Amino acid sequence: MLDIVFSEWFHFKDFESKDKIEQQGTYIIGKFAIKPSRSVNFTDQNIIYVGETTLKLKIRLRAFSKSAFQRKNGHSGGWTFSSRYLDDISINEIPSDLYLSIYCPEGNPAQKKALAKFAERKVILSYCLAHGKYPSCNKT
Repeated sequence: MLDIVFSEWFHFKDFESKDKIEQQGTYIIGKFAIKPSRSVNFTDQNIIYVGETTLKLKIRLRAFSKSAFQRKNGHSGGWTFSSRYLDDISINEIPSDLYLSIYCPEGNPAQKKALAKFAERKVILSYCLAHGKYPSCNKT
């Protein structure tokens, strides 16, 4: 039950059409100059944000987009992304180098919530142990 398996990487701009996007879960955002390998490595230096939600992933990722690309309230990680990677400038198009991977836990509501939170912490811990710091858009 504690086997945490994320989806293959896909373009961030395509998240609305993905299976399971209507579920709660954990998500990893990466910034890659070239298309990443299919499987997710929790220590990949291209990971820039790890988050989780007990709402639908689609709702949380829309909030990230709204803050990151339109500079509107909704998601602190999105604001950080805008500051670090877009020089606080609103844009009309999602950057093509932004990728996403999701994990949707199974079980009863309490188990799903606990597993989503565990998965987020597991990825952040793995990244931090490998690099000595949090992903660039996660707050410590």
